[in-house]
Order: sequence, then structure tokens, then C-alpha cells
Amino acid sequence: MISCVIDNIIFSLQRSGGISILWKNLIKRMTRDKRLYVRFLEYDDATNNVIRETFAINPKNYVDLLSSTGLMLKRYINFCNSQITSPYIFHSTYYRTDRNPKSFNVTTVHDFIYEKYVREPRKIVHKTQKWSAIRKSDAIICVSENTKKDLLYYLPEIDESKITVVHNGVDPAFKKLNGGKNYFPIPFAPQQYVLYVGARNPHYKNFELVVEACAQAGLPLVLTGGGGLTKHERALLDSRLGHSSYLKTGIVETRSLNELYNNALALVYPSKYEGFGLPIIEAQKAGCPVIAFNDSCIPEVMGDGGICLDNKSPEGVVEALNFIYDNPEETLAMVERGYANANNYSWDKNYFETISVYAKLWEERTGRDSRIPY
Repeated sequence: MISCVIDNIIFSLQRSGGISILWKNLIKRMTRDKRLYVRFLEYDDATNNVIRETFAINPKNYVDLLSSTGLMLKRYINFCNSQITSPYIFHSTYYRTDRNPKSFNVTTVHDFIYEKYVREPRKIVHKTQKWSAIRKSDAIICVSENTKKDLLYYLPEIDESKITVVHNGVDPAFKKLNGGKNYFPIPFAPQQYVLYVGARNPHYKNFELVVEACAQAGLPLVLTGGGGLTKHERALLDSRLGHSSYLKTGIVETRSLNELYNNALALVYPSKYEGFGLPIIEAQKAGCPVIAFNDSCIPEVMGDGGICLDNKSPEGVVEALNFIYDNPEETLAMVERGYANANNYSWDKNYFETISVYAKLWEERTGRDSRIPY
């Protein structure tokens, strides 16, 4: 049996997001796995996270429940479970390590967005914490081959044998629908709108490019996730599309997001940098055509189940949208390839590969049989 302590700090750092989704799926499986003795560190405000609200942890599985007072400072301080006197694996949900000499530290690296696109001082603070966690880790998980490549670029001294690539999964609730009632009604006809999912960071997400492409194509735009619109974003949407030709949703549940994918003409995902790009796989699983840019991990994750653009301009996106609209048979074949690609990703597979990292580390460091094949 492998002893583990999971630091659930991510649920106090974000309201929702891809990292929270990853850890929800890991934790739900960990708590059912009889091969693990798993305990959790968590702050008392964790249930403010909408993902954390969807599952329960038995109170007896807490090694500690901490006060969130002073969290903005605490988040940068590595932990020390001094009360634990036998070996255990410590895996933080967000770049912390455990100073207890009995711990074996595991870090998951999601991307290098801060290093590439965020300015000082936030960049320095984040980089210092993340790089310290990576350097102190006994095993490192990267969510894509591209993230691994970036890690070795920024930290070439890291022993590559410590790194394992474990792709994210996709919720099986994303699926093709066969008509029926929509639980999330929108004011646009099916297959007559463009969908944009996630954050709109101006440095790398290319949100304004999508607005311009929709304006040129004469198509309405549905935006979901990524927080509320800024004054600049709303003014741009009003001026280029008109207030009746776009819809900004709040946070939507999986069933509603699946409907948005199913009814969209395409997901346009023009980011020039991602660690993984989960909406691509969600869209493919739901049978939605994907238009994305040939950058970072996108070709790795998307495979041949979408349109991967070298022409990274509004005109390039419009051309791709016109292709989808005008070529139903070829689009259907592309969607089928995307669906097959998405079936290569699952949270069960993600869990097995993560626990295999634990098992290998446990056996190397303790000499004990983990009872987990890897």
C-alpha cells in the first residue's frame, strides 16, 4: 500500500478551471482505491470552488484542515508534515513541496504561461515557486510532450528520467447528442454560431482575432468561461458584432457545455500557447468541429481531427469556417477523426498513469512492493 498526502490548495486558489477538473478526477479515484492510504491537506474555503463542490472527502481522510486566513502568503510557503514519521508521497495540486525528510515529492507541471506571457513581479513570484518545486521534486508529471519540452528548455539541469508525460482526460459526459430538448437555450440557430471557450488573455489567447473573424463571416459568437467581460471586450463585441450577435454565459455545468459544443458550427480555439488545451478534446468528444492554431501542444493534442491553421489571422479562421459550412461530407469525416482521437484520452487512463508514477517512485525509494502494476 502506498501512503500519500495530497495538498488540495488549488481549490482555494481558483473558482474553477482545468487544474481543478484534473484534481477532481484524480481525488475521486484515489478515495476509492484500496491500494492507497491517502490523506489530504485542505483550506477551509475550498468549497468556494465550484468543482470542489461536486465531490466529498471523508473527514477522517484529512491529515489537516487549515485556515485560509493569510492564504495569499501561505500559498508560497512549502509545507512540513512533521507529525508523519513514516514514508509517504506528497503531491501538491499547485507547486508546493513538503520539507519532511520522510516525504517523496511529486509535482505536476501544466504549462509555462507565466514565463512566456506574464510580466514582473507576478512572473518572478510564480516562476520562483514553480521552479523551486520542480527542482525539489523526486518525480515530475507534465501534461503534454510540449510542456515537457518547455520544462527542459527553462530548466535544462533537470534529470529527464524524472519526467513522465501524463495527458489530461475528458469527461465521458461530453458526447454527441441526437436532437432533443436543450437545457441551455441560446438565441442562435444550431450550427449557425461560433463557440469560444475559456480565458481571453490578450497576450496569447487571440480573442480579438475571433471577434474579427466572426464579424467578417457574419456569424454570432458564444463565449463561455473565462470570467466576466471587461469594458474593452464588451465595447469590441458591441462595435464589431452588435449586442444581439453575441452571448456571454457564466460558468456552465458539463451538460450545458456539451450542448453548446453539439450545436456550434465550430469551436474556434486560436491560442498560441497551451499546456494541454482541454476544450479541444471536449469538443471532439461532443462531435464539434475544431479550428485551432498550429502552435505549442495543439497539434499533439488535436491530432488530425480538426483544422490546424498556419494562417493565424481572421481571414484564415474565416476560410476554415467557410470550409466547414460548405463541405459537410469532409467536415463529417474530420469530426469522426476527432471523435476517435478524443477516445484516446480518459480520466481513468490519466489516473492509472499518475498512480504508476507513484508506484515506481515508492518502490525505488522504499524498496517495498507497491501492489500497483506500472
